[in-house]
Amino acid sequence: MKQTIGFSQFCDGFRGDRQGQFSYEAKRVLFDWYEELETSCAEEIEFDPVGICCEWCEYDSIKEALENYGDDYTAENLSDFTTVLECEKSVLVMNF
Repeated sequence: MKQTIGFSQFCDGFRGDRQGQFSYEAKRVLFDWYEELETSCAEEIEFDPVGICCEWCEYDSIKEALENYGDDYTAENLSDFTTVLECEKSVLVMNF
């Protein structure tokens, strides 16, 4: 059984230990990304806040993200290896 959720319910799913995982803006970007993914795949996606927290990291900048991934990656090629979502004040990187 699946339930359609809106952005408010999406944000509510990040409670307790997960509350500070993503900024409000990053949650909006993720919500929009998952909605677009659902539309493009024509398949419902189950909302799993724990899975999302394990799958994504928010960094203050692309430079900070690159420090985590090492010298093999650059700002120009990181998106060749994973999904990178730009936010106004941060960047989201799908862990790989």
